[in-house]
Amino acid sequence: MDQDNTSSSAGFDTSHRPNLSVEEVQSPPETPVVETVSQTPTPEPPQVQTPSVPPTPPTPPQGEHHNFSVREHPARALLFLVPALFIIATIYFAARFTGNNYTIREPEPPAVPSPTEAPTPVPTPTPVPVKEYKNEDLLIQMQIPESYIVLSESGNSISLGRDGREILLITKTGDDYEYSQFPANEEEEEELVKILSSVVLLVNTSDWETFDNSTYNYMLKYPQTWTLSATQDKDGKYSARSEISRGEEQTVNNLIIQTSNNVANAALTASEIISSTRTLSGWSKPPTIELKRLGGGDAQVIQGELSGKWRAYIVIWYKNTVIQMTWDDDVVQSQQQIFENILASFEFTN
Repeated sequence: MDQDNTSSSAGFDTSHRPNLSVEEVQSPPETPVVETVSQTPTPEPPQVQTPSVPPTPPTPPQGEHHNFSVREHPARALLFLVPALFIIATIYFAARFTGNNYTIREPEPPAVPSPTEAPTPVPTPTPVPVKEYKNEDLLIQMQIPESYIVLSESGNSISLGRDGREILLITKTGDDYEYSQFPANEEEEEELVKILSSVVLLVNTSDWETFDNSTYNYMLKYPQTWTLSATQDKDGKYSARSEISRGEEQTVNNLIIQTSNNVANAALTASEIISSTRTLSGWSKPPTIELKRLGGGDAQVIQGELSGKWRAYIVIWYKNTVIQMTWDDDVVQSQQQIFENILASFEFTN
């Protein structure tokens, strides 16, 4: 048996040695074992490798009996930590020498949206204290500040001012009017602009019919050729709705009057009506809004082109009464002067 082992060792052909980085150690006679320890490989840059099937070691020549034991160096399993440690060290020293401080903050709690509040209604502007001035001889009507007084008045002229000082002089020559202005400051200039924008040239209404609504305490005038529709009950009380029109078959030139009395808050009710009217979808462009006094009450006149017609909404509030008027005309406003004179004749009787 010893002779066989000796001959095997002496006749071992190195050309047939397995291509492994191992060191052969002749085993003791009882059990020949060769222990192979792999050297630590030099780290190489990480590469993307395609997984491959590990090579199968060649079969030793027949008749030769060798036992091989291959063990991997423990340091090899830790090589993957080297790049990570290198990156951590680089960041540390960079922060150390540049003075940058890094703070880890906890994420802020998500903002909780506040409940949506209902939109606050836009209040209707309070009318500037004015009063109505009408001159039947000059056939003119306008809104003037309460502090203004009539300094002089004649058949063809009127002088207005305050504190005895003349601010506005109006003179009529034939059918023409001349306005002479004497403002003392910017405030009075603004007042004059508002006065002149409120001027209504009246027509001779001496032959007009008068509608005296004793149930709701107001009156107005309208042309003789126009028609009044106002129903009364057996006690002579008028209904809340009345209508004045130029003709029964007319689709325009109609004035509808709707009255509500015993209103708890007439100003608030009027404001709600005005807000809903201004936001109607049929306006071709935003309507004009005029704040004025009518017959002793506060009023707003909203006018513009609506659905192919010229439409005017008038809301008047006085004490506990709210009056709504609706006026329709053609788009060229052929009867606008009549409409303005009807409004100019309106007044509360109580």
